[in-house]
Amino acid sequence: MQSLKEKSRQLLLVEQFHIHDHSIGDREIKESLERLFTYILTKTKIWYIEFIDEKVLYDYIRYQCRSSGEVDFYQAVRDVKNYLYFLRYIRRSKYIPEVDLSIKNLLLWVEI
Repeated sequence: MQSLKEKSRQLLLVEQFHIHDHSIGDREIKESLERLFTYILTKTKIWYIEFIDEKVLYDYIRYQCRSSGEVDFYQAVRDVKNYLYFLRYIRRSKYIPEVDLSIKNLLLWVEI
């Protein structure tokens, strides 16, 4: 039963992230979404992208910098920016997390 539940979750997330959708023509955005999708699928219990908030996105940057090694800090930040672009302009979501990626968020950058 657990595997059926995980398969349902994966299919639901794939649909929401437009992973197999050809409308996303920008390769960089698509690769960013795929990395974020993999993180959400493997490291969280989130079913709907509406529940991806600032904390999850900051945790994604931390994970990429400390544990994963898949991408560097700069690319992890770009992934978050590309995800926010996806929400705002491609998906046209009503809820867009308020992520502060500016230098003003010094506490976050020192922690990472």
